[in-house]
Amino acid sequence: MVDSVVLKGGTQPLWKLYDPPNLPDTWKLNTTWLGLASNVGSTQQFSIIERSLSVTKVYKLDQNYNPQMVGRAENVPFTSAADDRILFGNILDNIGFNDMIHLNSSGMFLYARENTKYRPLSQNYQLATFGWGKKHWNSANLIDVDRDGRDELWLTGPHGIVGFKPSVAGFECLSSGSEYNEEDRWYMHRWVNKLTHRYYLSR
Repeated sequence: MVDSVVLKGGTQPLWKLYDPPNLPDTWKLNTTWLGLASNVGSTQQFSIIERSLSVTKVYKLDQNYNPQMVGRAENVPFTSAADDRILFGNILDNIGFNDMIHLNSSGMFLYARENTKYRPLSQNYQLATFGWGKKHWNSANLIDVDRDGRDELWLTGPHGIVGFKPSVAGFECLSSGSEYNEEDRWYMHRWVNKLTHRYYLSR
């Protein structure tokens, strides 16, 4: 297993996933990478992300801490496992937290969950341009700023806070960050951080 925060969990994991026969066989392969993605839904439980060269699978733990697959996406753009960032939110509607945003140096990708499959809906390649990197999409959060019941994507870009409204039609840019001076960008950064904290507490 490579870089598995689930099975290795550092030197002192919070719990051990026991009963190895019940673990997915792919988790035992050196070509599989496992990570966590926040899902600020009603359960407040992180999703377990299984990543291979072209497939992303999403798991949840049941009451006995056995992993259950809840979704699978095929032909997912891959650069490296350490390059990925995945978020879940209410993007297409305000029912559940089933929509998935995938960020890496290939771009931004929106998926809708249909039963146990994630269907690709739209993409944007702005993150593939020069100057963007892992530190930028690590800052990404899904926040319903305009309170319309649908989350927008906010992150710190090379020139400041950037906002996008993902939809089936694409990623509408709400703010590029470059139109603000350095002082304005500093205040916007503090504002988004505070708003993110309050938003997560309210959920």
